[in-house]
Amino acid sequence: MTAAGTLLAACLLAACLMASAEDKYPDRYDNMSVEEVLDNERAYRRYLDCLLDRGVCPPAGKDLKEHIRDAMSSKCSMCTDAQKEKLHKAFLYMEEKKADDLQTLLDHYGTDKKMRDDFIKFVKSIKSTD
Repeated sequence: MTAAGTLLAACLLAACLMASAEDKYPDRYDNMSVEEVLDNERAYRRYLDCLLDRGVCPPAGKDLKEHIRDAMSSKCSMCTDAQKEKLHKAFLYMEEKKADDLQTLLDHYGTDKKMRDDFIKFVKSIKSTD
């Protein structure tokens, strides 16, 4: 997998891919490195632009974009544990280093303030295995 395939397969991404018959998002991106995308400005921007309707989406970005609202409103109830952990890492990274981008994403997808606030609280409560 390329680093570009990781950002939001791991971000609000990462944790929020297509629903399967088992009521979980597919785990095909679970082994991707979130850090590789977050640390690569070009890959990071590609995913951000995809999610904000400002650019072409890579395959993982298309999947994420299709399900991100559902994942936010359900507090990632269909995410695997690995997806939740990647979401947590990406969220904390963006909160610390890309706060404006994070706010733009939250505004774009979380138009309901209560839902957005509940989602943020949920993401911050995820326990990391690192």
